[in-house]
Amino acid sequence: MLKCTRCGALSPDNAIICTGCGVALGTQVRAAADDKRAKTRKIITGVIWLAIIVVLAITGPGIYHFGYGKLLDYRLAATKKSTTIGCGGPVESTSSPEHKESVERCVAADADLTKLQADYDAFFKTATP
Repeated sequence: MLKCTRCGALSPDNAIICTGCGVALGTQVRAAADDKRAKTRKIITGVIWLAIIVVLAITGPGIYHFGYGKLLDYRLAATKKSTTIGCGGPVESTSSPEHKESVERCVAADADLTKLQADYDAFFKTATP
């Protein structure tokens, strides 16, 4: 039996219109089905968002660690190269031992490079994804 949402009268399951007030029953059934679909869609959307949040919470630190590690790699390599050039390098295999030693001392004394190397070492020793 179908119950009319307008007047509350009961009509047979195969009825097209309400026997009490004459309103079309098919629209009520469709409206109920649409409500059910909307609720299901809301639940599915919520589950999808929850899954996305969980995935980001799990992978986010690893992605950050990887990206920041690559940035430190790049900065350290670029700073070493520019410091070596500023100190009279690069050192070639044909360079004299005095020249090699002079460039190595100059590079070792560079404060920016020393701090960057310390940051790099600290990050990779303590930071784990």
